[in-house]
Amino acid sequence: MAVPMFNTTTLSVALTAETNDFTVAATTNITVGDLLAIRNEVVKVQEIPVSGRVRVMRGYDGTEARAHVSGQRLFILANPHDAKRNAQQQLAIVGASGVYPDYLFPGQRATDGAGNEYVMVELSQTSYAGTTVLISRDGLFTAIPMFLGLTGSVAVTVEPGSSDEYVWAQISGLHKHAQLVGGSSLATSTGVLQPASSVSTPAVGLFAATTSLASSVQNGHIYGMFIVSACSSATTSATSATGYFAEVWLNYPFVQRICTS
Repeated sequence: MAVPMFNTTTLSVALTAETNDFTVAATTNITVGDLLAIRNEVVKVQEIPVSGRVRVMRGYDGTEARAHVSGQRLFILANPHDAKRNAQQQLAIVGASGVYPDYLFPGQRATDGAGNEYVMVELSQTSYAGTTVLISRDGLFTAIPMFLGLTGSVAVTVEPGSSDEYVWAQISGLHKHAQLVGGSSLATSTGVLQPASSVSTPAVGLFAATTSLASSVQNGHIYGMFIVSACSSATTSATSATGYFAEVWLNYPFVQRICTS
Protein backbone atom coordinates (compact mmCIF):
# COMPACT_ATOMS: atom_id res chain seq x y z
CA MET A 1 0.00 0.00 0.00
CA ALA A 2 1.49 3.33 -1.05
CA VAL A 3 1.43 6.15 1.49
CA PRO A 4 1.08 9.91 0.91
CA MET A 5 4.20 12.01 1.12
CA PHE A 6 4.76 14.42 4.02
CA ASN A 7 5.38 18.16 3.78
CA THR A 8 9.08 18.91 3.97
CA THR A 9 11.53 21.75 4.47
CA THR A 10 15.32 21.92 4.86
CA LEU A 11 17.79 23.08 7.47
CA SER A 12 19.25 26.51 6.75
CA VAL A 13 22.15 25.92 9.16
CA ALA A 14 24.20 22.98 10.39
CA LEU A 15 23.16 21.53 13.76
CA THR A 16 25.23 20.11 16.59
CA ALA A 17 23.64 17.56 18.92
CA GLU A 18 22.91 20.41 21.36
CA THR A 19 21.28 22.95 18.99
CA ASN A 20 17.63 23.51 19.85
CA ASP A 21 16.95 26.85 18.12
CA PHE A 22 17.63 27.06 14.40
CA THR A 23 16.41 28.37 11.05
CA VAL A 24 14.77 26.38 8.28
CA ALA A 25 13.93 27.18 4.68
CA ALA A 26 10.24 27.67 5.52
CA THR A 27 7.89 27.24 8.47
CA THR A 28 4.77 27.50 6.30
CA ASN A 29 3.54 23.97 7.11
CA ILE A 30 4.93 23.77 10.66
CA THR A 31 2.90 24.41 13.82
CA VAL A 32 3.77 24.14 17.50
CA GLY A 33 3.49 20.49 18.60
CA ASP A 34 4.51 19.05 15.22
CA LEU A 35 7.28 16.48 15.02
CA LEU A 36 10.15 16.95 12.58
CA ALA A 37 12.07 13.90 11.36
CA ILE A 38 15.72 14.74 10.60
CA ARG A 39 17.27 11.57 9.25
CA ASN A 40 16.57 9.14 12.11
CA GLU A 41 16.15 11.77 14.82
CA VAL A 42 12.77 13.18 15.85
CA VAL A 43 12.42 16.67 17.35
CA LYS A 44 9.28 18.28 18.74
CA VAL A 45 8.45 21.88 17.84
CA GLN A 46 7.95 23.95 20.99
CA GLU A 47 7.91 27.45 19.53
CA ILE A 48 8.10 29.35 16.23
CA PRO A 49 9.63 32.68 17.38
CA VAL A 50 9.57 34.17 13.87
CA SER A 51 8.87 32.90 10.40
CA GLY A 52 11.65 30.60 9.25
CA ARG A 53 12.88 29.72 12.75
CA VAL A 54 11.92 26.99 15.23
CA ARG A 55 12.72 26.12 18.82
CA VAL A 56 12.54 22.38 19.48
CA MET A 57 13.03 19.54 21.96
CA ARG A 58 15.87 17.40 20.58
CA GLY A 59 16.02 13.59 20.64
CA TYR A 60 12.26 13.20 21.08
CA ASP A 61 10.61 9.80 21.63
CA GLY A 62 13.84 8.03 22.49
CA THR A 63 15.71 9.02 19.33
CA GLU A 64 19.30 10.21 19.53
CA ALA A 65 20.18 13.88 19.09
CA ARG A 66 23.01 14.17 16.58
CA ALA A 67 24.72 16.60 14.22
CA HIS A 68 23.06 17.41 10.89
CA VAL A 69 24.39 19.31 7.89
CA SER A 70 22.87 22.49 6.45
CA GLY A 71 20.45 21.64 3.66
CA GLN A 72 19.32 18.36 5.24
CA ARG A 73 15.67 17.61 4.44
CA LEU A 74 13.13 17.54 7.30
CA PHE A 75 9.85 15.63 7.18
CA ILE A 76 6.98 17.41 8.96
CA LEU A 77 4.74 15.06 10.97
CA ALA A 78 1.65 17.07 11.86
CA ASN A 79 0.09 13.94 13.42
CA PRO A 80 2.46 12.11 15.80
CA HIS A 81 0.60 8.87 15.04
CA ASP A 82 1.76 8.99 11.41
CA ALA A 83 5.08 7.45 12.38
CA LYS A 84 6.41 4.75 14.69
CA ARG A 85 9.68 2.94 15.47
CA ASN A 86 10.28 -0.41 13.83
CA ALA A 87 12.12 -3.41 15.29
CA GLN A 88 15.46 -1.92 14.22
CA GLN A 89 14.55 1.34 16.00
CA GLN A 90 14.32 3.17 12.69
CA LEU A 91 11.65 5.81 12.23
CA ALA A 92 8.91 4.23 10.11
CA ILE A 93 5.72 5.51 8.49
CA VAL A 94 2.47 3.92 9.60
CA GLY A 95 0.75 2.09 6.75
CA ALA A 96 2.75 -1.08 6.06
CA SER A 97 0.82 -3.70 4.09
CA GLY A 98 2.01 -6.64 6.18
CA VAL A 99 3.74 -8.14 3.13
CA TYR A 100 6.72 -5.82 2.84
CA PRO A 101 8.74 -4.21 5.65
CA ASP A 102 7.50 -1.24 7.67
CA TYR A 103 7.51 2.00 5.71
CA LEU A 104 10.53 4.22 6.22
CA PHE A 105 11.39 7.59 4.71
CA PRO A 106 12.73 8.00 1.15
CA GLY A 107 16.24 6.61 0.87
CA GLN A 108 16.02 4.29 3.86
CA ARG A 109 16.29 0.56 3.23
CA ALA A 110 14.81 -2.62 4.64
CA THR A 111 14.91 -6.36 4.03
CA ASP A 112 12.21 -8.99 4.26
CA GLY A 113 12.32 -12.54 5.59
CA ALA A 114 13.44 -13.87 2.21
CA GLY A 115 16.54 -11.67 2.10
CA ASN A 116 15.19 -9.28 -0.54
CA GLU A 117 16.24 -5.64 -0.10
CA TYR A 118 14.11 -2.56 -0.75
CA VAL A 119 14.59 1.20 -0.82
CA MET A 120 11.80 3.70 -0.15
CA VAL A 121 11.26 6.06 -3.12
CA GLU A 122 9.02 9.04 -3.82
CA LEU A 123 7.07 8.62 -7.06
CA SER A 124 7.02 11.50 -9.55
CA GLN A 125 4.17 9.98 -11.57
CA THR A 126 1.67 7.13 -11.40
CA SER A 127 3.39 3.77 -11.49
CA TYR A 128 2.27 0.15 -11.36
CA ALA A 129 3.61 -2.76 -9.35
CA GLY A 130 6.55 -4.14 -11.28
CA THR A 131 7.57 -0.84 -12.88
CA THR A 132 11.29 -0.39 -13.47
CA VAL A 133 12.26 3.06 -12.20
CA LEU A 134 15.31 5.31 -12.14
CA ILE A 135 16.21 6.72 -8.70
CA SER A 136 17.29 10.37 -8.67
CA ARG A 137 20.90 11.24 -7.86
CA ASP A 138 20.08 14.33 -5.74
CA GLY A 139 19.57 12.48 -2.47
CA LEU A 140 15.78 12.96 -2.57
CA PHE A 141 15.14 9.45 -3.92
CA THR A 142 12.45 10.46 -6.38
CA ALA A 143 11.65 7.80 -8.98
CA ILE A 144 10.40 7.88 -12.58
CA PRO A 145 9.74 5.03 -15.04
CA MET A 146 12.96 4.07 -16.80
CA PHE A 147 13.54 4.84 -20.49
CA LEU A 148 16.46 4.78 -22.89
CA GLY A 149 18.98 7.56 -22.32
CA LEU A 150 18.65 7.74 -18.53
CA THR A 151 21.57 6.63 -16.35
CA GLY A 152 21.91 5.85 -12.68
CA SER A 153 20.52 3.49 -10.05
CA VAL A 154 17.58 1.29 -11.02
CA ALA A 155 14.89 -0.44 -8.95
CA VAL A 156 11.58 -2.26 -9.50
CA THR A 157 8.47 -1.16 -7.59
CA VAL A 158 6.62 -3.78 -5.58
CA GLU A 159 3.34 -1.86 -5.27
CA PRO A 160 1.37 0.70 -7.28
CA GLY A 161 1.28 4.37 -6.38
CA SER A 162 0.48 7.86 -7.61
CA SER A 163 2.61 10.95 -7.97
CA ASP A 164 3.80 12.29 -4.60
CA GLU A 165 3.39 8.97 -2.81
CA TYR A 166 6.03 6.80 -1.16
CA VAL A 167 6.41 3.17 -2.26
CA TRP A 168 8.90 0.37 -1.81
CA ALA A 169 11.16 -0.43 -4.77
CA GLN A 170 13.28 -3.58 -4.82
CA ILE A 171 17.03 -3.39 -5.42
CA SER A 172 18.22 -6.87 -4.47
CA GLY A 173 16.78 -10.38 -4.66
CA LEU A 174 14.10 -12.10 -6.75
CA HIS A 175 11.26 -10.01 -8.18
CA LYS A 176 8.52 -12.29 -9.50
CA HIS A 177 6.68 -9.86 -11.78
CA ALA A 178 8.72 -7.17 -13.53
CA GLN A 179 6.44 -5.67 -16.17
CA LEU A 180 7.68 -5.24 -19.75
CA VAL A 181 6.68 -2.93 -22.58
CA GLY A 182 7.77 -5.61 -25.04
CA GLY A 183 10.69 -7.72 -26.14
CA SER A 184 11.71 -11.00 -27.62
CA SER A 185 10.08 -14.25 -26.50
CA LEU A 186 13.57 -15.73 -26.92
CA ALA A 187 14.87 -13.52 -24.11
CA THR A 188 15.03 -16.17 -21.41
CA SER A 189 17.88 -16.43 -18.93
CA THR A 190 20.32 -15.95 -21.84
CA GLY A 191 18.86 -12.55 -22.68
CA VAL A 192 19.41 -9.09 -21.23
CA LEU A 193 17.23 -6.28 -19.97
CA GLN A 194 17.32 -2.66 -21.10
CA PRO A 195 15.24 0.49 -20.56
CA ALA A 196 12.15 1.02 -22.66
CA SER A 197 12.79 3.12 -25.78
CA SER A 198 10.38 5.76 -24.49
CA VAL A 199 7.77 6.38 -21.80
CA SER A 200 4.44 5.02 -22.97
CA THR A 201 1.14 3.94 -21.41
CA PRO A 202 1.52 2.01 -19.25
CA ALA A 203 4.98 3.35 -18.46
CA VAL A 204 6.61 0.25 -17.00
CA GLY A 205 10.15 1.07 -18.12
CA LEU A 206 11.57 -2.30 -19.14
CA PHE A 207 12.34 -4.11 -22.41
CA ALA A 208 13.64 -7.67 -22.79
CA ALA A 209 16.10 -8.48 -25.55
CA THR A 210 18.18 -11.38 -26.77
CA THR A 211 21.92 -11.08 -26.29
CA SER A 212 22.47 -10.46 -30.01
CA LEU A 213 19.93 -7.64 -30.16
CA ALA A 214 21.10 -5.90 -27.00
CA SER A 215 24.78 -5.96 -27.91
CA SER A 216 24.24 -2.98 -30.22
CA VAL A 217 22.67 -0.91 -27.44
CA GLN A 218 25.51 -0.61 -24.93
CA ASN A 219 24.16 2.53 -23.29
CA GLY A 220 20.84 0.80 -22.69
CA HIS A 221 22.04 -2.31 -20.86
CA ILE A 222 20.86 -2.58 -17.25
CA TYR A 223 23.72 -4.02 -15.25
CA GLY A 224 22.87 -6.13 -12.22
CA MET A 225 19.40 -7.10 -13.47
CA PHE A 226 18.99 -10.61 -14.88
CA ILE A 227 16.11 -12.51 -16.48
CA VAL A 228 15.20 -15.65 -14.55
CA SER A 229 12.14 -16.93 -16.40
CA ALA A 230 11.00 -16.90 -19.99
CA CYS A 231 9.07 -13.72 -20.78
CA SER A 232 5.31 -13.99 -20.99
CA SER A 233 3.68 -13.08 -24.30
CA ALA A 234 0.49 -11.57 -22.94
CA THR A 235 -0.52 -8.00 -23.70
CA THR A 236 0.46 -5.50 -21.03
CA SER A 237 -2.44 -4.18 -18.97
CA ALA A 238 -2.55 -0.47 -18.25
CA THR A 239 -4.31 -0.96 -14.93
CA SER A 240 -2.86 -4.09 -13.34
CA ALA A 241 0.23 -6.26 -13.13
CA THR A 242 -1.22 -9.10 -15.22
CA GLY A 243 0.43 -8.50 -18.57
CA TYR A 244 3.78 -9.00 -20.30
CA PHE A 245 6.35 -9.74 -17.60
CA ALA A 246 9.36 -11.76 -16.48
CA GLU A 247 10.91 -12.89 -13.23
CA VAL A 248 14.15 -11.02 -12.59
CA TRP A 249 17.06 -11.24 -10.19
CA LEU A 250 18.28 -7.88 -8.90
CA ASN A 251 21.79 -7.14 -7.68
CA TYR A 252 21.73 -3.35 -7.13
CA PRO A 253 21.05 -2.64 -10.82
CA PHE A 254 22.22 0.47 -12.64
CA VAL A 255 22.65 1.93 -16.12
CA GLN A 256 25.93 3.63 -16.96
CA ARG A 257 26.77 6.05 -19.72
CA ILE A 258 29.40 4.69 -22.09
CA CYS A 259 31.52 7.25 -23.93
CA THR A 260 33.59 6.49 -27.01
CA SER A 261 36.51 8.51 -28.30
